[in-house]
Amino acid sequence: MSTIFLIFVVAILAAPFGAPNAYANNSPAPKVALHVSSATTKTATICTTWSPNGRGIPCSQYVVTGALHQSLLVYMVIAQVDTPLFSDGITGISMGIQYNGNTGQGLDVIGWTLCSDGIEYPNAGPRGDWPASGGGNVVTWITCQETRIGNDGVHAVVGAFSVYAYSSDQMRITPNRNLDGGSSFALANCQGSEKHPDTLVTLGRAGFGTPGLNPCTLTQSGISEMVPAGYRLYPNAPNPFRGATRVGFDVPEAGKVALQVYDLRGRLVRVLADDWYPAGNHQVDWNAHDAAGAPVAGGIYFLHLKAGSFHDTRRMYLRK
Repeated sequence: MSTIFLIFVVAILAAPFGAPNAYANNSPAPKVALHVSSATTKTATICTTWSPNGRGIPCSQYVVTGALHQSLLVYMVIAQVDTPLFSDGITGISMGIQYNGNTGQGLDVIGWTLCSDGIEYPNAGPRGDWPASGGGNVVTWITCQETRIGNDGVHAVVGAFSVYAYSSDQMRITPNRNLDGGSSFALANCQGSEKHPDTLVTLGRAGFGTPGLNPCTLTQSGISEMVPAGYRLYPNAPNPFRGATRVGFDVPEAGKVALQVYDLRGRLVRVLADDWYPAGNHQVDWNAHDAAGAPVAGGIYFLHLKAGSFHDTRRMYLRK
């Protein structure tokens, strides 16, 4: 019996059975979506009247892009819950979060507000405690969540991130990669049964200066378009560059990705990525600084991508 299942059993004691399904969902699993909202000065309303549930916003109408240089809220919501395995509602989730993670670059997550009526079990990632990038969390509800919004079925608001985007970045929901038993994305229904849905079609993204992704509106053709045919490391752009450049790469299946910058002598300068990535196209920025945060000298540098058995290298030219 898993640790997450034992945590979720608490919810069974108070969980009423749900009403008949109001949402005709053909998907095999609920969605975990992100909704970008303006901030509020009344913190007591974040989980109530200010939340998408409080405003009656169905997940098919969620905003998944946010402006740069503004204080915003990003809500995490389990939506379209009315599926065969979750017909009576939801009581828990185990997940992680990922974004740039460097202070003052990309997206800064300033705080986290829990909206469940139960308990959370945050766990630290390589960059620190939740909600740091790479961190994970197990969130439970005491009562079975069965609030239906519009025609999109049951919605349960997990919580809200307070964010500020300095430059282009994406916030992604990921599996929880910090559990003793290994990486896992899990949802629990109101009977305490733990399920592990397909992360490709389930997990949403919020984009800041770049597109986001709403899993509640993702079609089958859209899913197919999201999955690259193979691994690929794209040339950085711009190249040559001054100040900063962007690197793109394709991952055809979920797995560990390492993207590193080396100098002409073969010395490691900076690790741009060393994390689990879902299938899809991804982008990271390099600000021409080394691992210690110091600016590097102009000249030739090499990008090296390793994903599974795939390796590739690209050359970059930094002008000063």
